[in-house]
Amino acid sequence: MGKRCFLRALVAMLLAPWIAGAQEPSASFLSEADLKVIGDAPVAAAAPLSPAGSDFDTAITESQSWPTSVTTATGNLEIGCADGCTCGDCVAAAESCWFGAIELTMLHTSYGSATLSTNDFDVGVAPRFIIGWQSGGGFGVRARFWDHNAETREIWSYPYPFVADLQASRFDLDLYRQFLFQRGAIAVGGSVASAVLDFERDHRSSGNNNPWLQVPQDYGFRNSGGGVGFFVEGRHSFYRTQRHQWSMISRGRWSMLVGEWSHSYFGDDAGTNNLQIAEAALGIEYKRRFKAADLVLQCSLEGQHWDVAGIPFFAYSLHNAPSDATLGLLGPTVSIGFVR
Repeated sequence: MGKRCFLRALVAMLLAPWIAGAQEPSASFLSEADLKVIGDAPVAAAAPLSPAGSDFDTAITESQSWPTSVTTATGNLEIGCADGCTCGDCVAAAESCWFGAIELTMLHTSYGSATLSTNDFDVGVAPRFIIGWQSGGGFGVRARFWDHNAETREIWSYPYPFVADLQASRFDLDLYRQFLFQRGAIAVGGSVASAVLDFERDHRSSGNNNPWLQVPQDYGFRNSGGGVGFFVEGRHSFYRTQRHQWSMISRGRWSMLVGEWSHSYFGDDAGTNNLQIAEAALGIEYKRRFKAADLVLQCSLEGQHWDVAGIPFFAYSLHNAPSDATLGLLGPTVSIGFVR
């Protein structure tokens, strides 16, 4: 009898944990109805767990949208933290910005008129200065000034040789709207423009006793005008990281100016004329992001065509008749600028 009681007690001790577990529900299988309030602190319902895998990933992505880029005034900025910055520094909301650049144009010059056509100019290196401001909504204002000078080698023209000096300068005040896309931007706008075209002949010697062929040692033509223009610019990013961005850039511009011509051939004279200027460029841009500002470098192939209508025609006589002159410019342009 005592031996059987001992065995029963031993079996009961061994089975006690299993019996207790069977009588109380497991915590992992509790429902919301089984939750009880202990004291004043409610027990929050736990979110149902899903096994790791595609269902879990889908639930996370559908419940929280994680942006991959933010649109700023200068383009799409990748979200992420690079070395040397925090997330607050790398990610910025769309805001206004200042920008500027200094460009150097290295353009080959050709000139043609009723009395002279030549492309024997030295390549002129000319600066172009740009400064502007753009709002967070993409509206901007920009000023551009460019001054180009070129000189020919000695040209032999009957009855005496001469050297020609050419100066072309222009100023544009642009108003535009920029439209942003996933990897690029297009800017469309208009401008108020002015331009001056000077062409001077420096004669080495008169060398002729015919009074009809005698001209001043130095004389020239000056064409100037003001008007309006239209332009379109595009940018497409083909490589971009948190710090670096490479893009293709292009632009086209056309201006129509009304002004006057003047000359010092046989005394000072003047009249009205029209001046049309077309400009186009295609190139590449590199942008490096810093905390203070973005560094912007550009290299492009640029071409310009100036068409002057209504200047006088001189055919070794004193009779003036309407004529045209054209100026062609083609060559590389490099630029360094900032955006902040």
